This record gives sequence, C-alpha cells and structure tokens, in this order.
Amino acid sequence: MSGEFDSDVEASESEDREQKQSEFAMKISNYANIVLLVFKMLTYLAMKHDPRVRRVDTVRAYSFGALYFVEVDIELSEDMRLREAHTIGESLQEKIEKLPEVERAFVHIDFESTHKPEHKVRSRLPSTDP
Repeated sequence: MSGEFDSDVEASESEDREQKQSEFAMKISNYANIVLLVFKMLTYLAMKHDPRVRRVDTVRAYSFGALYFVEVDIELSEDMRLREAHTIGESLQEKIEKLPEVERAFVHIDFESTHKPEHKVRSRLPSTDP
C-alpha cells in the first residue's frame, strides 16, 4: 500500500510542478507582450509627436522598480534651429513622462542615424579582479 501512496504523491507533485512551470511561462509571456506593447507605444508616440520628426532611431526602456526609465533618440533636420529642436525634444519628454509606466524620460536629438551607437550596452558588470 505504501508504494501506491508514494506513486500518487510523486504524480501529484509532478503535476503541481508542471502547472507551476506552465503558470510561470504564461507570466513571462504576458510580461514580454506588455514590454513589446510599451516599446511599440513609445515608438508610435515619438514618431507621431511632431511632423518634423524624421525618424525614431532608438527606443530603450530600463526597469526602475515597477516603472521605466525611457530613452528615445529622434532624428530632426540638421538645418533646424536649436530652439525649435529643443522644444520638440522637451515636449516629447513631457509627453512620455505622462505615461503611467514611465518614471523618467530622456530624449536625444540627432540630425542623422547612420552613426555607430553612442553608448555601449553592457550585458554584465565589469570584473573587479586586480
């Protein structure tokens, strides 16, 4: 009788483990869909913000607790006056920061987008070995 009970317990534990793994995979999938939606929303918002925005070069979002720090690089005409470019960038920053998911936004303005990335994105902390 003990052998049957052990098998039932093992089967139940296996089912529980499979259900928890399935629930975890669903949560990850939902999170990925939410992040993708946020990126699409930010890109659309930046592109439609002003007709003088020629291109959205980069959109990055860094988790900051439950919220995000957002970086957006936009391309404007190289002939645009500084005051005009600044007004476009600042108003886009303010618009992004009104989103409930965003803690802080940074809008970078450039006149072209064929350059190499300005910042290296690290995938791990640098070594502290001497």
